[in-house]
Parts: sequence; C-alpha cells; structure tokens
Amino acid sequence: MDRRLVIGAATLAVLLIGIGAFALFQTREEPSAQEVATRFTAAYGDLKADQALSYVADDADISGLWTSVGTPGMQGMREQFGALISLLEAQGYKQLRNSCEELDSSAAGTHVQCTFDFHTLGSDELGRGPFSGSYLDLTVRDGVIDRASTYWEIEKFSPQMWEPFARWVSKMHRDDASVMYTDGTHSGIRITEESIRLWGRHAQGYVDATKS
Repeated sequence: MDRRLVIGAATLAVLLIGIGAFALFQTREEPSAQEVATRFTAAYGDLKADQALSYVADDADISGLWTSVGTPGMQGMREQFGALISLLEAQGYKQLRNSCEELDSSAAGTHVQCTFDFHTLGSDELGRGPFSGSYLDLTVRDGVIDRASTYWEIEKFSPQMWEPFARWVSKMHRDDASVMYTDGTHSGIRITEESIRLWGRHAQGYVDATKS
C-alpha cells in the first residue's frame, strides 16, 4: 500500500476521534439549578465546608447563612462559612431529609428552596425532634450559587431545646455563656474560635446532665 495513503488514513482517524471527543464534550449538559442546589445542601448538611463552597461563585453573597445564626468574628466569605460549619459541628448538628425545588427564574438566576429537618444540641440523644420546616434559599446563576440564606423554623425547637439549654448554660457556666452568646437574651451567637470550643463542650455537657 502507498505510504502516503497509510499516513492519510491515520491522520483522518485521529481527526475523526478528535471531532468525536469535542462533540461529546460539547453535548455535556451543565447541571441544573436544582442539581447544584441539592449538591450544596447535601454538602452543607454533611458539614463539608470546602465541598459546599465548590458550588458557590467567588463573588457570591452567602452572608444570609450565618447572619441568621450569629455574629462571625472572621473576615472573608470562606473563613466565615468555615466557622459556621465548625459551629454547627460543635453543636452536634445533623441534617435530615433534604429536598430542593425550583421556584422561579429571572435574569438574576434561578431561585431554589431546599427544605430540611435537623437535630442539634443533642436533641436526638434526648428523644426530641427532628425539627422540620427550615430551608435554604438559594439563587443559582451560570451553574453556581450566587446568593444563599437560611430560614430556621424554631417554633418547636426553641422551647424544647434552645431555651432549656440557654438557661442551663447560663446557670452552670455564666462566664462561658457571655462568650457564647452576643447578649443576655441568648438570641444571637458569637461565632469565634473560643465560642465554638465552648459550644462543643457544653452541648455534650447539657446532654449528659439532662440524661442523668
């Protein structure tokens, strides 16, 4: 066979493979807004900060995730989000039954709401909860989360867990309570390294004291 024909056939084969690979790459669909929101919510619930942030735009506004909980003592989105996750972990947070639904779309992005149930402060060990009705409000644009906030449903959680814990820690560890909370109403949390450490210590201490 003519050497030029062999070279030509080989070149054509390489070209066809390249075209096929390019076509395959081009047909890969970007994940839907609901899929992005679902993955973020799962990572958030699993307390995997880096994984959750991989679904978030670099310039996103996700401050609504922690302003509903407390006052962060850190600077920068990644650091503040990491501190929030550390706080939830210290409190024994467990997220259950995630479910995401697209609500509407506009030029600003697609609005997705992800509902979930949760345990925290040892509620599962004490036979209380899980507490339902909370959700993440997420805006997805260009395949990443552009805005995020949390709504916490506390109608049952507050009298069953939050208020009893606050009374206990204020009575048994008054000085520590002044570090953990922003004020005497116990409605806001200081998200600092020292506060997170104390939440971890006293969340378990409260469970042990309540069970004994």
